[in-house]
Amino acid sequence: QLSVRPRTMRMERPDAEAAEDRRRRAQVLDFLAWQQERLDADLGDREASADDVARELDRLEEELREKEALAAQRDVEVEELEAKLRHTQTQRAQKVLKQWQDLDSSEDAVLRRARSALRASEDYEQHIGVLGEASAAVDALEAQVDALRAERASLDEGLQDLEAREAALSCAEDSWACAVRRGFTEASRDGAD
Repeated sequence: QLSVRPRTMRMERPDAEAAEDRRRRAQVLDFLAWQQERLDADLGDREASADDVARELDRLEEELREKEALAAQRDVEVEELEAKLRHTQTQRAQKVLKQWQDLDSSEDAVLRRARSALRASEDYEQHIGVLGEASAAVDALEAQVDALRAERASLDEGLQDLEAREAALSCAEDSWACAVRRGFTEASRDGAD
């Protein structure tokens, strides 16, 4: 009996080891199949993600092109406005200069008349009746001088107003340039995200 038993055990043991090997191999094959499925799924997800990223990149590039076109259009509009402003400034400056020249000429003429009236009044001091008329003429001329001075003050205010508008335009241009840079910076950040 003892001799039979070990033989049976010896035969069972190789069968048991073979069954265990088969079971282990089946487990390894199951694990490898599961791992292959996971890798295939991950690869599919990555391909879908890459497609999404490519579409988003295309959308961002299109958005950037649109923003660049809009910025270029705005630059053209700003240049046109600047040209109009320069033209208007030139016209106003010429008009103010002409008014100043006219004012200077009028002031000179009034001063000549005032001197002439003063001389006349001195000549006519001997004639009392004529002196009243000369005095009225001098008063009228002084009123004209005052009116011309008031007009000159008004022109000075107009010139200050024109200078203030130029300063405001310069601020608006600087603000616009800052807004455009900020827009490009935000677009670049959005594109990086």
